[in-house]
Parts: sequence; structure tokens; C-alpha cells
Amino acid sequence: MKETKAPAGYRPLKTPITLTVTPTFTTDRDSYVKGNGATEDTLQKLEASAHIESFYDGLLGKEDQNLSTDVEDGSMNLTVINKVGKKLPVTGTSAVLILLTAGAAMMTGAVVKGRKKREEL
Repeated sequence: MKETKAPAGYRPLKTPITLTVTPTFTTDRDSYVKGNGATEDTLQKLEASAHIESFYDGLLGKEDQNLSTDVEDGSMNLTVINKVGKKLPVTGTSAVLILLTAGAAMMTGAVVKGRKKREEL
């Protein structure tokens, strides 16, 4: 299962969640008639687990969860906790432009001064 969109302000999981589902059926499984509540008649046991990998704040987290299941519905419940993680620094502000301009002016001045010294020699 892959998270395609995270809630606003959260980061999505990059690695798909691996689900393992192990159903145990009765011998009446083969005599199932469509629409007759087959899940509760044929499913004896339902086991499910999930392997979740997450990457937050520079740390890789791996977690295995045993999921709660409902044999009557044939359903399972998976809870994924999204984390905000650290915010990235703001880049490309006007301060960067000012620093680049000042650095370029200083380098231009150094080149001009170096050429004048060479001409004097």
C-alpha cells in the first residue's frame, strides 16, 4: 500500500507499506454461494501484519505492526502516524542575492586591483 498524498504540513511515506494477510477458511469454503454472507460462514481466522518504513529527521524507522482484524467483516485496521519532521531552511531569500552581489563586487575589485599592479610593474 502506497501513501500518495499526505495531510497538509506532513511528509508522505516514501516506501510502500507491506501488508501480510493470512486467512484461515473452513471446509465449507467451496460451497459458498455469492451474496450469502460468505465471510462469516467460511472465514475462521484472519491474521494481518504491516511493515512500515519511515524517514524523519535524518533517521530511518522500521516498524512491524500486528493489525486488529474482524473475522465477521473480513476487515483489518491499520493506523499510520504521520509526523511533521524538521522544516527545511528557507533559501533564495533577498539576503542570498545581497551576499552574492557583494561577493561579485569584491571579486571584481580584486581582479581590477591585480591588473593595475601588473601594469605598474
